Amino acid sequence: VLWGLKLVSDYGYLSNGVKIILAYALSVGLVVIAYVLERRKIGSAAMTISLYGGAFIVGILTTAASAILYEIIALTPALGITILYIGYGIGISYLKKNEALTIFVAFTSLLLPYLLEYMDFSAVIILLFVIVLFAAIQLVIYQHKQKLALYIATFFSVLAVSIVAFMNSDQQVVFALGLLLILAIFYAIWCLLYRVQSKWKPLHIGLQFSLGSFTLVLMNLIIRSLENGEMLLLILMILFGAIAYYSYRKNWQEVLDSAVTLAFITLCTSNEYTK
Repeated sequence: VLWGLKLVSDYGYLSNGVKIILAYALSVGLVVIAYVLERRKIGSAAMTISLYGGAFIVGILTTAASAILYEIIALTPALGITILYIGYGIGISYLKKNEALTIFVAFTSLLLPYLLEYMDFSAVIILLFVIVLFAAIQLVIYQHKQKLALYIATFFSVLAVSIVAFMNSDQQVVFALGLLLILAIFYAIWCLLYRVQSKWKPLHIGLQFSLGSFTLVLMNLIIRSLENGEMLLLILMILFGAIAYYSYRKNWQEVLDSAVTLAFITLCTSNEYTK
């Protein structure tokens, strides 16, 4: 069937507008099929989750193609449709409690900042989108204790902000502050999900240390051309210090050690700017 549709499309029997309409119809159809199968208890949970996720990615890709490749939908309406699909993705992730779906939605949604950059949106708008998206996903992550999704969403959020910052030569302070806010949200949720008795405790401590170090490296790259860039690093050091103090109060020795180490590295880095 797919081969036949491609053949029809290649010979020009389907216009670009018809392709987009059919793709949106497929997206809606997948949601309907998933809902019917779920209500009638036909098939496995994995199948319905795949259908819900498929509807999300088909809608996102269709909107991107209609706006950028075919130029059928104007960029601003396309942005609105994309945000609606992202809202659907976050909502279905919350309702279905599936961590793989949450990761998929988070990763796909974080591709939108590059579309916003293509549309010449201001840096502040792009940054606000990433922060709001990241914060919204935390509602799903915290409610369903999805630790892996937390690490992946944090990594790609930090990466998205950094890449857009590297693509812009101005407003580096805004992007640096955005990184700080994302990292602060990450540590807040991480502390709420942390369990001392977990057998995966060393892994979780190592992952949060790695994300903290990764953010510190990107922060240095972003602010390297700024005057008084050390002030931003001092704010980051205060954040690590706050984590260290909270860990001390909770008697989390390993977390305390990692936070103190990050704070010390940040202090040493900030001293390089004062020379």
